[in-house]
Amino acid sequence: MNEWAIRRHFYWMEVSPGSVQLRTSKYDPTEARPTPSRVGGVDEAGDNGPTRGRINGFSADSRERLFRRAVSLCWEEAVGAGGIGMVTFTYPEVFPTDGQLAKAHLKRLYERWRRRYGKPRGMWKMEFQGRGAPHFHCFVGLPESEDELRAWLLRQWYEVVGSGDERHLFHGVDISRWRWGTLGESRARVGEYFARHGAKGWTSYQNRVPEGYVSPGQFWGVWGLKPAVEVTPLGRGEYVWHRRLTWALDGKNRQRKVRKGGGDRGAFAVSVDGRRTGRRWVGALRPADDGPEPGAGHRARDWGRSLEGGNPGVSRGPRPPGGSPVRGW
Repeated sequence: MNEWAIRRHFYWMEVSPGSVQLRTSKYDPTEARPTPSRVGGVDEAGDNGPTRGRINGFSADSRERLFRRAVSLCWEEAVGAGGIGMVTFTYPEVFPTDGQLAKAHLKRLYERWRRRYGKPRGMWKMEFQGRGAPHFHCFVGLPESEDELRAWLLRQWYEVVGSGDERHLFHGVDISRWRWGTLGESRARVGEYFARHGAKGWTSYQNRVPEGYVSPGQFWGVWGLKPAVEVTPLGRGEYVWHRRLTWALDGKNRQRKVRKGGGDRGAFAVSVDGRRTGRRWVGALRPADDGPEPGAGHRARDWGRSLEGGNPGVSRGPRPPGGSPVRGW
C-alpha cells in the first residue's frame, strides 16, 4: 500500500448495545457521505453502480444482516406495559400467493396497532409453512397483557385477511412472552434470540419461496427502532490491536477458533454489553487526561494476549485493566 493510500484509509470501531465491530474504508465514518439516487444501476452522474436484484429467498447475506441489525438495536426502548415477546400471525386454509398482498395485510395490521397503542417497536420476519402459506413472526413490545392483546389481535388479523374461517378467529395469532431475565442483563441475548430464531434452518423450506408464490419481497424489517451505534476512529495500530481482541471474543462466543485474515479485514463479535466492552478496550490504549496509570499499557497487552490464547471452554477469563473478568462482558 503506497503512502497516499495509507493517508486516505480510515479505521474505526462501531459499538452497539450487543456487538463490537471493526471496520475500515476509504471514506471518513464521521462525515456524511453523498448517496446519489440510482435507477437501474446508473446514478445521476451517469456512473454504473451496484443494485440489489429481485429477492427470491432468504440468502446467507440477508441472514447475516438480520443478525447484525438485531443485536445493534436498543431493545429497552421496545418494552411495553406487557413486556416484550414474539407475536406470530398465520393464515387460514385459504392464503395469498402474492407477497405484495401478504405485506399489505401486515401493513394494515400495523396501522390498526398504531391507532390503538401507538407505533409498534421491534422486528418482523416472514417464513413459509410446509403447505406454502406465509406467516409472520414479530418480536415487539407488548402494550398490555398477553391474553388481552391476543384477544384483540385475533379479531383484527381475522378482519384484515378477510378470513371467513371461524377456526382462524381462535388460532390465527400466538404470543410467546420473553421470560429470560431482564433486558438490562441481556441486551445482546434479546436481539440474538430473534436473529437465531429467524435464521434457524435458513436453507430449509421455511426460508425458501414455494412454487407458485410471486413477489416475496423483503423477508424481514424493523419497526420503530434504530441501531444505537457509537463510532470511534482508530489509528492503524489500534485497529489491529482491537481486531485481535474482537476475534478472540468471537471465538469464545462460538466455542471454537474463528477464521482470521490479514490486511484490513474487519471483525465482528457479539457482546452482552458492547458499549462497555468497546469503551473499556479504547480506554486501555487511551488513558485519561490526568495521565496514564503506571503499567496500564503492559497490562492491556498482556490481557489481550491471554484472552487470545485462552481456553474457549473456560467461563472465567483474565481481568482487563481496571475492569471485570471476561465473563462479565
